[in-house]
Amino acid sequence: GASVLKDNKPLRIFMCITGQSARLETGSKLNKFVKVNYEKGHVIDLVAILDHTETPHFVNNLHVGEEDPKANRISSFEPYTNVLKDIKFHQPDAPEVPERYRDQLMRDHKPGVDPNERAQNHIRQFTAIQRCYDEMRELEFQNGARYDEILRIRDDAYILAPFTLISEMDDKPDILANHCDNWKGLNDKAVLMTRSAADVYFPGFLKEVYLNGPRDTFINNPETLTYSFLTHEGMNLKQSGMDMPVTCLRGSVSDSTGCLHMRTMNCWHDLFKEMNFSVEKDASLPWCEEDIEINYNE
Repeated sequence: GASVLKDNKPLRIFMCITGQSARLETGSKLNKFVKVNYEKGHVIDLVAILDHTETPHFVNNLHVGEEDPKANRISSFEPYTNVLKDIKFHQPDAPEVPERYRDQLMRDHKPGVDPNERAQNHIRQFTAIQRCYDEMRELEFQNGARYDEILRIRDDAYILAPFTLISEMDDKPDILANHCDNWKGLNDKAVLMTRSAADVYFPGFLKEVYLNGPRDTFINNPETLTYSFLTHEGMNLKQSGMDMPVTCLRGSVSDSTGCLHMRTMNCWHDLFKEMNFSVEKDASLPWCEEDIEINYNE
């Protein structure tokens, strides 16, 4: 597409990847976001906040081998980024979980999952998200300029097609996410936001869990927590898979057995139809076998 340069100036984009280095998927992030925006003339600073320990904590368990053959994969972004930082982030081992948050998670109890452990995993995720914010502000201070747009994306998130930047949209929301897989809240695989929204989003998780309470009784997972505090803070949220077709890999990424499996079938079925996206045509994507058999396009 034609480049939409703000006042003929390139946009400054901050991209933060959070999670575990053993699960990091790079191909789609590189080809469908970083390169695309680099070619439009935008400036991209990328910070990866990944836990490199050998026994990473998973919310959805994956079978990850002891060694990570792709430990240096982050370097594939180098030619297209202005700043590239790979932060070896050590997630807190036993973060304190506020009772109220744990109790609310209990209402959505997953069999075989210890609610305290589940809550601790969430706190670990939130700590990494907070670290994105600290790194972003430090780079702004060093660069003497603020970012225009910010993308926070999970290690295992998979970008199916290039997506719209907020500055390219007619209705400019504060925050953009995919409407599929939002588990009655806001999909947390990838979130694109304006700079002012970043001041609410990044510090908001720990603040909500430890200080505010959570404020809504419907909160029972990170997605509903995100939706709750962002709406309380008056953020204008847009949930649109057309504008942000991002999903997530299931299974192990490090030994290349990670595959695409859409959890909320009906939503993805409708989205693929709207996108003119064909599972057969895009068979090169790493679909899970059962997903090729389902064929969302039928």
